[in-house]
Amino acid sequence: MVLISVGVLVLLVAYMAPQFVAGARLLQAVSGVDYTTLLVIFAGVVLVYIGLGGFLASALTDALQGILMFFGGIAVWIALLTAAGGLGGVNTQVMDTKPELFTLPGPGGFTLSMIMSYSLQLGLMICVLPHLAVRAMSYKDSKSVHTAMMVGPIIMVVITLGFLTMGLVSHQFHPNMEVGDLALPRTVVDVLPDGIAGIVLAAPLAAAMSTVDSMILIVSGVVVRDLFTNFVNPRVSDGTAKRMASGASIVIGLVVLLLALEPPNYLEYLVIYAIGGLEVVLFVPLLGGLYSKRGNALGVVLAMVGGAGWYVVANEWVPDLAFGMFPIASSSLVSVLGYVVGSAGGRPPRREVLVKFWGTQAEIDRLSA
Repeated sequence: MVLISVGVLVLLVAYMAPQFVAGARLLQAVSGVDYTTLLVIFAGVVLVYIGLGGFLASALTDALQGILMFFGGIAVWIALLTAAGGLGGVNTQVMDTKPELFTLPGPGGFTLSMIMSYSLQLGLMICVLPHLAVRAMSYKDSKSVHTAMMVGPIIMVVITLGFLTMGLVSHQFHPNMEVGDLALPRTVVDVLPDGIAGIVLAAPLAAAMSTVDSMILIVSGVVVRDLFTNFVNPRVSDGTAKRMASGASIVIGLVVLLLALEPPNYLEYLVIYAIGGLEVVLFVPLLGGLYSKRGNALGVVLAMVGGAGWYVVANEWVPDLAFGMFPIASSSLVSVLGYVVGSAGGRPPRREVLVKFWGTQAEIDRLSA
């Protein structure tokens, strides 16, 4: 519990910083106001509605922001492609200026093995991210879940392909932008009339806000429910826990605000790092807990510590440990080995635990009696 809580706390705080920066950069591109001032404003707005409204505020705003992001993203896609002369014009311009972008591995060393490891990270393993999983709590019923399973992939295809294309279009309008994260919003401002540009940029701003509010709820819940309640005061009342969660949300937001004051030029590196760390910590223990009756606490600990340790070392000091891929692949393999060794050598789960997750209701009732 402590390892998972600390891992989620540290990595989600690191993940939130780019969201704060993205919101402030978008506002900066539209208004021209100082970045620090806008960062404080963005953080203040998010913290107010999360601190006062909690999960309900997050669920409602996520729904509204999701609608805005979907239709706003389509509008930006159409507007920028029209201004750039279509994808053919964009491809011709980029081919003339930077042809290496069209041939693997490109200037960033994007090899086939890197593509495979990124697919693993952003495809298969992304389901364990806490701020995504918590949104399942807002489903009204199972019918809503099934509807989301059908509609969600369509929305993600439109948004993902649209924003990827917009990045390429932005390169045509601002090929030498010093702060890369400003390229897209500056392009939108250049192409569209002022009022319309502001409305359209509300879409990516909504994306940043809907992401960060879920993260703040997760982290405040970790602090209050997983750490304080379990290890300090198990008898804390619901009212006190709610007030503590609101206070924790504000404190966490202020910490992230401080981290976002000096951002890197390209936020995706920090985002990818945080996502990979969370997945290495959570994916194998979660999968093993769901499908292995032999899994135990020792296996979970070895999986988390081994995978996270390998991930950090491969990222920071010994890149050869990644074997030419993004380190999440080799780190996940280490995590699997740790889980298997720990599960084989440690104490097996109690029968009560096995019955609870794999037994029939009759067996559960007998054990409860």
